[in-house]
Amino acid sequence: MTISTTDNRTSTVGDASTTAFSFPYLFHANDDLRVILVTTATGVETAQTITTHYTVTGAGVTAGGTVTMGVAPASTETLVIIREEQFTQTLDLVENDPFPSDLVEQQFDTLTMLAQQMNTELSRAVKLADGDTTGADATLPTPVADAFIKWDSAGTALESSSTTLGQWLGGNGSASLPYYSYTSDPDSGWFRVGANNIAAAVNGTKVVDVTTTGLNSTIIGATTPAAGTFSSITSGGDILSDTDSTDSLGSTSVRWLKAWVDSIQTTADIDVGANLTIAGNLTVNGTTVTNSVTNQVIADPLIELNNGAGSNANDLGFIFERGSTGNNGFMGWDESGDFFTVGTTTATGSSTGNISYSFADFKCAAITATSGTLAGITSLGLNAGATITAGILDEDAMGSDSAVALATQQSIKAYVDNAAPEAGVKFAFESTTTDTDQGAGKVWLNHGTPSSATVVYIDDVEAGGVSVNAWVDTFDDVSNSVARGYLYIASYGSTNAILVYKVTGGVTSASTYSKVAATHVLTVGTISDGDSIGLTFVPSGADGTDGDDGDVSTADATSIATSLAIALG
Repeated sequence: MTISTTDNRTSTVGDASTTAFSFPYLFHANDDLRVILVTTATGVETAQTITTHYTVTGAGVTAGGTVTMGVAPASTETLVIIREEQFTQTLDLVENDPFPSDLVEQQFDTLTMLAQQMNTELSRAVKLADGDTTGADATLPTPVADAFIKWDSAGTALESSSTTLGQWLGGNGSASLPYYSYTSDPDSGWFRVGANNIAAAVNGTKVVDVTTTGLNSTIIGATTPAAGTFSSITSGGDILSDTDSTDSLGSTSVRWLKAWVDSIQTTADIDVGANLTIAGNLTVNGTTVTNSVTNQVIADPLIELNNGAGSNANDLGFIFERGSTGNNGFMGWDESGDFFTVGTTTATGSSTGNISYSFADFKCAAITATSGTLAGITSLGLNAGATITAGILDEDAMGSDSAVALATQQSIKAYVDNAAPEAGVKFAFESTTTDTDQGAGKVWLNHGTPSSATVVYIDDVEAGGVSVNAWVDTFDDVSNSVARGYLYIASYGSTNAILVYKVTGGVTSASTYSKVAATHVLTVGTISDGDSIGLTFVPSGADGTDGDDGDVSTADATSIATSLAIALG
């Protein structure tokens, strides 16, 4: 056959799924193919092993064969397949044997493939340009660790950059073309001036000169070598930055120990990272002093605010910043009110004049005043009692019924005189008129108008929870055709509030309360729902055999009730 192509290799970028890769050129044996996996980003090559990493089919087939990978190359990898024929002679032509044309053809194919193989290797090797006429020798020198290869000074042979481990040797160069420079900036870099003298050039001009005696630089104002080192620099003029307000003297990691100067003048802030001790006085001519320490200790026995003022129109004192907790605290002198005060305010330490504030609570162990008046007091807290917020009231009837007000001596006396409780068993009056139990300790009528009531309902227990059922059951014990007795209902706290009924029928038990049949006799004042009352029963005498029925007349009952009301009042 003929060999119609000069290629002996293929390369394919992986896709993480394809494992079979075609090799479209003739190869005689599976071992003639070498497979390499290349990491695309770094160029690192990893040789693959037949049967371990891949298999081959199609050896001896004119159209080529296939390499099948065990693991599909990733999209970041490139698979390279190279045909490498063995440099051996496998054909033996024996004298007088028939001419083996097929074997000879195969041998010529192999020779052509080897030629292609060598051509590929040579085309990828370093070589002199076709037009080179120097006759230079491109033979590599003996390897030296950590050195690089360069042309010698005559440009005719390659040599190592160093004969000493770890050192790279270069030429001299100049200010306009420094030896160590940059592709995009060839006139800037380092060069050798002379023996033990190197320099840095920028834009073709020497700006730094270093010798065994020191460093010189046009940047710092010296153009000739200076004696000594940077441990001590003497300057006869100003030391200036190349650009205003851009350079620092030292840094956060490399600091100067001390700066000995007669004075410091600055237009910007001064930051002090450690303690600051001032032997003399401190005068601040600005408008605000900000002190961010956690605790400030002042040795002065007196602190004066507003020093030097000929007159004053500003409130004076202290502002306590509270942030999002609430308005700031204020303790100071109210100039417009001419008094000391404490309060809350939205003012800050930068506020001036008559600041606006609201009075705030002030607590202390004791307050001692030599004179004055307590005015505007809304709350007076006593350790042994309730908090007094309603002041001192003068109301004889104590109608406000307040738990947070005091009373005058006069009003207390009048109330005691006017509100002494009536005698009798204690109950509470209920305005409901239904024939149902209204609760413990209640007395109620069967009509909203007391004079129209015909039944008095009495609970089985009085206001204190003691049973009175047996006592109520005695209200009808006396047999009297006019009245079995008289029932008095007197309201506590009202001088003339009293109801009088004569019991004219029996007492009926309703399980938890009793129903007393009665006839209205007298109403004095008004008894309201919830009023405390005293219940008194006066029995009549029994009907006699001598014609006296023992009844107390209505006029007599009225007289008794009136006398009782006057006595209680």
